[in-house]
Amino acid sequence: MDGVIRRLRLASGLVMLAYVTTHFVNHSLGLISVQAMDRALVEIYKYWASPLGGVLLYGAFATHYCLALWALWLRRSLKMPVAEATQLVLGFSIPFFLTDHVLHTRVADTFYGADVGYYATVLHSYFVTNPLRGVMQLVVLVIAWVHAMIGLWFWLRLKPWYPRWQPILYALALLLPTLAILGFFEGGRQIAALAEDPAWVAQLAQEHPRATPADAARIDEMVVWVRYAFVA
Repeated sequence: MDGVIRRLRLASGLVMLAYVTTHFVNHSLGLISVQAMDRALVEIYKYWASPLGGVLLYGAFATHYCLALWALWLRRSLKMPVAEATQLVLGFSIPFFLTDHVLHTRVADTFYGADVGYYATVLHSYFVTNPLRGVMQLVVLVIAWVHAMIGLWFWLRLKPWYPRWQPILYALALLLPTLAILGFFEGGRQIAALAEDPAWVAQLAQEHPRATPADAARIDEMVVWVRYAFVA
């Protein structure tokens, strides 16, 4: 039974790592242009936004989170190595930080008629309308990546080939988030420059409408309750 649980945790973790990796690759394209980010986003979300992709992603999240809670419940003591404790703390903090992003994008798009599935809209929100929200999104991506890399290290360190590949894997683990952060800020810089033109902002709002202020307030209230549920 323990072996099955470990394999389920690993498989679900790898699914979410694949999702975060595609997010980082997409963000890194901001070093080219926001248009490049959007073109890649369309292709990537053909898979993640499909019925199968949705089942895989949300199923992986639910499985991974529940099994982590179960493993923590079974522990006789909270005394553990620093790496394991760090991974647990980071992992359990992800839903708290991610809730705002999910509700203001996926939920707003699905239930409130917003059209936020484009980088121009998201980056305008993060770098012009509400920069704090952008910082929080960046923080949760870094938290998720560090959590995943610790888990990957726990899994791979016992593989006989790992010592030979360790320098390359470490370099990749640092390079991808670095490029993603740089691309994220470069894309934000481009959008902030465009946002100085009121006509561009008006066109963006017309082509990609956001949730109304009343609906946004409802979503903010939902964020509070969902976060409370995770903390409780």
